[in-house]
Amino acid sequence: IDGFEIRGATGVSSSGYTGVSVRNNKFAVDGVGISVSSAATSPGSTWAIEDNCIDLTAQLFGGTPTYGILLAGISGTAAATVDGNDISDGFYGYIAYGIATTPVTRIENGSVTGAMQGVALVNTLGGPLAPIDIEIVSLSLTSFSGSHPGLPAVNFHAGVYTYTAGSTMPSESIDAIIRGCTIDGTGSVSPAGAAVYIGDFSAGPAIVQTIEVDENTITDNLNRGVDSRGYVSTAITQNTFSGNGSAPWGAGGNDGFTIIARNGATVTANNNFITHPASSTYPVTALFTGNAPVSTIAASDNSILMN
Repeated sequence: IDGFEIRGATGVSSSGYTGVSVRNNKFAVDGVGISVSSAATSPGSTWAIEDNCIDLTAQLFGGTPTYGILLAGISGTAAATVDGNDISDGFYGYIAYGIATTPVTRIENGSVTGAMQGVALVNTLGGPLAPIDIEIVSLSLTSFSGSHPGLPAVNFHAGVYTYTAGSTMPSESIDAIIRGCTIDGTGSVSPAGAAVYIGDFSAGPAIVQTIEVDENTITDNLNRGVDSRGYVSTAITQNTFSGNGSAPWGAGGNDGFTIIARNGATVTANNNFITHPASSTYPVTALFTGNAPVSTIAASDNSILMN
């Protein structure tokens, strides 16, 4: 499917098919840009989603969050190619669930603008639990907008959001690399929300998410830079953080944080450049742990400029 302009509630929807490419198209859709599910890949028979422009007309359609690209249940011996897509004005830019290809599938290049959440990595879509192994590389995630108090569980801004529920078995886990991305301008519409929000809500205590946040530029996010919550292991390395936490939610101790570990998280933070905002409505802290059970941050060789 190459070079079309596609309008409607849904642009392209596929279940069970491979050997498909969707390239160079313009989507103006109400609910879903591209939806791919239950794809068993092999060399020469996989998926390519490249260089599409996807514009959602609103963040909700029939009361349900909209999204640009959904990848759900992709496994096999060839990676899917997801490269150079530009997505605007939906609730989610990307949603990924049940991704287990060898080599690892990447979502790379392109942009998400005007969304509530840029990329959501989840181990359930309301049904069976499934793992994710994925890389998020060189995306531009900017100009976040929207607030939907009627959907409190997801009413927050995030550049990249990870979510796990369940009993923390390896078959339910998330392994992700977030590298070389620009995340700029998430808001503080609720106490949650961050440039990168790593959220585990499982039964614990085993680690169920292993996330690398590496060489990103994370700028002017009003609430938090990187928030690690729950039984997760996060390695934060060689990132540039500037101006984060200037106007956080504030109430109830929800101050501004560059890096926060809470509710059992384990974080390492090495070789990062952190510059606080020039002014802020509440206190801003570079490295913070809180909320039982005990969380840890092991930090070394970071530059922290109080500004």
